Formats: sequence, C-alpha cells, structure tokens
Amino acid sequence: MRKTILFFILTSLLYWERLSCKNFVEVEDDPNTLIVDLRECDEIENSERVCGNVNIPLKTLRNVFKTMSSDQFLKHFGLPKPGYDSAIIFFHYSPKKSFQASSIMENMGYKNLHVYDGTNNDQGITKRPMSVVGYEDVVQVEGDPEVLIVDVRDRHEVANSGRIRGSVNIPLAELELAFSRMSETEFKKNYGRSKPGRDFPIVFSCQAGVRSTQAMRIMQRIGYKNLYNYSGGWQDYKARKGWK
Repeated sequence: MRKTILFFILTSLLYWERLSCKNFVEVEDDPNTLIVDLRECDEIENSERVCGNVNIPLKTLRNVFKTMSSDQFLKHFGLPKPGYDSAIIFFHYSPKKSFQASSIMENMGYKNLHVYDGTNNDQGITKRPMSVVGYEDVVQVEGDPEVLIVDVRDRHEVANSGRIRGSVNIPLAELELAFSRMSETEFKKNYGRSKPGRDFPIVFSCQAGVRSTQAMRIMQRIGYKNLYNYSGGWQDYKARKGWK
C-alpha cells in the first residue's frame, strides 16, 4: 500500500509541471491562465500581496471549485471560472501545499495543472512591480478630481460600512466590463465620474487588500498603466480614522 502511494506521489510530481520564474512571468497576464495564491489571508498580510489572479486558501479550494457556479465564481473573484482543460497555476511558499492543491483539483477532473513556488528564480527575471500606497497617500488624494479611487467591494458591503471620501464603488465583478466595454456616457451614468483614460491615476481599495490586488491584475491586463493598490483597504482607513 505504501509503495502504491509513493508511486502515485512520484508520478504526480512528474505530471504536474513545475514552472520556472521565466515561465511564470510569461503567463502571468495570460487571460487563459488562472493563477491561484493558496496562502491564508494572514500570510498575505504579513508578506507581499497576492501572487496571481485570485486568492483561494488551500483549505477552501475543493469547496470553491465544487460548489460555486460559474456566475458565483465570476461575481466573487471577478474572473471566469476555469474549465477542466484550462491552465491553472498554484502558488504557495510551501511546494507541498501547491502539490496538494493539484491533487485535489485532479481528483475533481481538472487536467492542465501547474505549480510555481516562487523560489526557483531565474537570474535577471523579476516580476512586474505593483505600486502600493498607504493611508497617508490616500488621505492626500481623496476628493481630488485628478485621481480616481475605486472601491471594488460589493455594493452591500459599502452600503453597510461606508467608503473612502470621493471614492467610486465599482464591484470587482463589474470592473473589466466597466473599463473595457462601457462607453464614456454609460460609465458616467453608472458611477458618477468621467471614465478615465489608460494613463489616468487610479487607486484601488477593498476590505483588506486582496480584491484590490485582483483589480490591479485585471486593469493591467486590459492596458491601464497608472495604477495603485491601497493594500490596507477600508479596514486600515477606518481604523486610522478612529471609526468603529
């Protein structure tokens, strides 16, 4: 029995492609590839922001892909739910957890699975930097017509808790549609602000930095350049203001 399990693990490690940093950078913005950061929220908060398109902690992975409909996945993560043949890359500091994720997904019928642990960094290859701003930066530009602050939380979250002064609420699930397909007239009608050009400074905020990072990835992919991520989000803003 132990030999059978060991054989399965070894053959799985050979089957699931382990990506180099160069390979990872090449597909990082590919709309046909889903990059899943498997870390817990507290692990992300204590290090860099989300590596990839979506943050789905390992312990919730099976439930997310098994129970979420395509519409629910799109609404929650702002990206289409991948099909069984779609390329999926898993990231975690512990390669063991990435391989566990691949095993879970393979058992559910997914086939095009890859692992990137972030440690096999080819010399001279670096990830594109993400501009992160803090509370002091946001306070300086809130209400400034020359900067657009976009809150990507769901509408009910904003309605129940409030938002940064002068910010516009565009839920993550609507983001790509709003910026890539809406006319300037539609955008202003829906959000009360002129649709910004691709070089206009845009700051993204959410509850605690996870969805705003996903928003950055989406906007980079559709060609926007002057983007900033308020990594502390509403949670940090509210605490700094002394609000409860």
